[in-house]
Amino acid sequence: MVQTPVSFVREPVRIMAAMLVAAAFLVIGLLLGWGFGGSLRNIAHVRVALWWLFPVGLVLQILPVPVAETGTARYLPFAVLLISYVVLIAVAAINWRLRAAPLILAGLVLNLIPIALNEGMPVSGSAVREVGGSVSSVPTEPGGKHHLATGEDQLVFLGDVIPMRAPFREVVSGGDLVLWLGAAVFLAAAMLALPERPPRPPVPDARRSRPSTMWGTLQ
Repeated sequence: MVQTPVSFVREPVRIMAAMLVAAAFLVIGLLLGWGFGGSLRNIAHVRVALWWLFPVGLVLQILPVPVAETGTARYLPFAVLLISYVVLIAVAAINWRLRAAPLILAGLVLNLIPIALNEGMPVSGSAVREVGGSVSSVPTEPGGKHHLATGEDQLVFLGDVIPMRAPFREVVSGGDLVLWLGAAVFLAAAMLALPERPPRPPVPDARRSRPSTMWGTLQ
């Protein structure tokens, strides 16, 4: 038996709100890029390894997956969500040298931790009410993409507990904010033609001694 369609009606609204917040961060990145003299044309020269996997991971996250009440099929949305994060984290890790990739990777990991521990992202009921949402629209059972946080959930502070009021009216996690900040920094750096972080200078070997002879140090 499939879960009630309430969550399927609410989910597109939630996705649109999340996209609005992400768009706001990207606009900040654009303004920073232009403010420091960057150009959108420079983005075409950025080389991102396996870039096509990133949209695949995003699509897996917004894909509406029906939730069964019994059997192993009830874990399908949770499994799809885990796979999406594995894909996104792999792309971020492979492109570690790109600017802001560590920020993006950190944001993804911060989101994955509460999801993996609680069979989905726990959502704060008080935060939902604070943005004018309905707590009854949040699923109560784990195993899906989101569920209402309870006392049994672990590391709830990493879940969706941050209310963002009008015009966003969305509840986000700390990992979301770190992820979107990384995307803004990446966009600004790409516009400034600074896609990669400079390599660290070699550390001199302090153990290496000066050449000497049996008669003492050469002058």
